[in-house]
Amino acid sequence: MLNFQKIDLVRLKYIFCLSINQMEETTRFYPNKYPLPDEIVYLYVNKITDMGVEVSLLEYNNIPGYISMSEVTRKKVKSLKQLIRENQTCPAIVLRVDEKKGNIDLSKHQLSSDEIKTSKEKYSKAKELYCLFHGILIHLRTEADKWKEVTLEQFLEKTLWNLYKITYKNNPDTLIKFLNNTTYEALKRYVNFENTEDQLQIIRQIAYKIKEKYLKEEKEFTTTFKLICFHINGVSMLKKVIKETLDEINKKYGEVNILIKTLRCPEFQITVKNTNSEIIIDFLKILEGKSKENNICFEKNN
Repeated sequence: MLNFQKIDLVRLKYIFCLSINQMEETTRFYPNKYPLPDEIVYLYVNKITDMGVEVSLLEYNNIPGYISMSEVTRKKVKSLKQLIRENQTCPAIVLRVDEKKGNIDLSKHQLSSDEIKTSKEKYSKAKELYCLFHGILIHLRTEADKWKEVTLEQFLEKTLWNLYKITYKNNPDTLIKFLNNTTYEALKRYVNFENTEDQLQIIRQIAYKIKEKYLKEEKEFTTTFKLICFHINGVSMLKKVIKETLDEINKKYGEVNILIKTLRCPEFQITVKNTNSEIIIDFLKILEGKSKENNICFEKNN
């Protein structure tokens, strides 16, 4: 059930104004400051001259790049404006990067139609992730003043950019799949804050935002198992191992919707409502281990 609270209009106005101001703070989407050769990037066309096209690399905080006339097209044209327009966005492939001079040479004509399509999807998903983590920092700043001292770049270094290390060539698709199926424990390896309370707060925010943005429709996974205990306090022992197992699952995956009911003694049914089918498998493994520790007979039904 949703809990509706009275809205503090003054606080709401403050948060709104703060959010607008902070959205002006920008940085790159990925850990590396410059793109790699052969990487496909998304551009904004600033200026078209007789010699080529001056662009900004949208994923790399609008650093400048250049497409020479021969790399726009190999066909003879009267003007480049027949093929490309100012103030439009388009993909291109990186030819050369000179980090010392800040020169990035790009090519547009070398892209296939498939690469153009996939590059647009990649840019869109990378932008979504960037905005999602930027939004988390804005939220944290409204909760505590200490976060106002943390820049966007410092925050991303300890969160999003660390998470990109698990992907190949900064692939947002791989990262979204990981975040959809990950656990709190796994996220701890990539969310690097010395203060454990800060780390847990951010992990909860990431889990909530990812679930809100990307989580697919939940499914029900059901199976049965048997627990037999000959101890004098058998019922209490069974409740104990089941509770301990549930605690471990919730610690690993966050709050999970799990229903356990008795069918006929000693048979139980477990139903997990989630997108991750691994949870029910993990539950049975943990329960089996705890049953052995407490001399309880465990039997998983096929």
